[in-house]
Amino acid sequence: MKQAFELEKNRFNLTSQQLKLKKEIFTLDNLKKELEIAVGQQTGEVNNALNERIQKLRASLNLQQQIVDNAKALVEPFKQVTNMIQIEMGNGIKDLI
Repeated sequence: MKQAFELEKNRFNLTSQQLKLKKEIFTLDNLKKELEIAVGQQTGEVNNALNERIQKLRASLNLQQQIVDNAKALVEPFKQVTNMIQIEMGNGIKDLI
């Protein structure tokens, strides 16, 4: 709920790529917490269902990490282009004045 509120709060201040990145990071954090809880539930006994759940969570966590890395890679070039446009616009306005 806190994460959803933060996303909504930032919706007007961030680009769509930045919002997607934040959402993916939140998903990654949630998976990490869920995995931590599942590992904490493990006991010395063999529990096939829990072990299978942990394996699936680890696979999901790895996939989500790749998604976050890809989203970051998309945001960085976008930031660079935005900064270049701002500089060019500033220079253009200086020339007009």
